[in-house]
Amino acid sequence: MSKSTLTRRALVASTAALPAAAALGLPAAAQAAAEPDPIFAAMEQTDSTERAFLARCAYEEALQKAGQKLPPAPGEYSRTQEMVAIVNTSIAGREELAATSPTTLAGLTTYLDFLIARSVELSEGDDVFFFDGDEETLTFVRSIARSARALARLS
Repeated sequence: MSKSTLTRRALVASTAALPAAAALGLPAAAQAAAEPDPIFAAMEQTDSTERAFLARCAYEEALQKAGQKLPPAPGEYSRTQEMVAIVNTSIAGREELAATSPTTLAGLTTYLDFLIARSVELSEGDDVFFFDGDEETLTFVRSIARSARALARLS
């Protein structure tokens, strides 16, 4: 896979400008959608999975502090079977979120704000984008392009 010349900082900065630009040209887009925007369910699923992951981390840490040795999953050094499952669910959810195209202007702007906030949380000053690696990032960019084209057709 070739290295992308797109930097995380440039991507986050450019996506922050999209809602304002879209609002100028898409006045009827928010009213045109007849079905709920799927991006809201995808974001909620991401939040739910993250809460489950953090709860599992706290639970396993408490057990370890209490002196209980947790058996690792097959082929793992330290992660339990339950932790491996939640991490795999988290990765699949992030990939699904990246591939979900918002269908409303409200969904698009909320999604971009969600990703900016999550990226800031993750980065702790290191400019880390929410989606991991070139493949997830490219999937995200493609989904935003699909969304922008569809919203433009509605205006």
